[in-house]
Amino acid sequence: MTKIKDGWHKAAGRRVYVENGAVVRALTFDGQRTVYPYMVSRSGYDRAEGLTLNALRCRIYRNSIVFR
Repeated sequence: MTKIKDGWHKAAGRRVYVENGAVVRALTFDGQRTVYPYMVSRSGYDRAEGLTLNALRCRIYRNSIVFR
């Protein structure tokens, strides 16, 4: 398995910041605001912590994650 370096990467057209192999935050499409990934749960939304870059890409394509 390839180790993802810390720093800014692109995932499905969105700029995301990776630290210790996990996605920490992202930028809006215009790059003006910092947003955080959330997964849909029964009680609303839960912060998505510890997601790898590949897991985030899969969730974006399945529409099971939102950025707020």
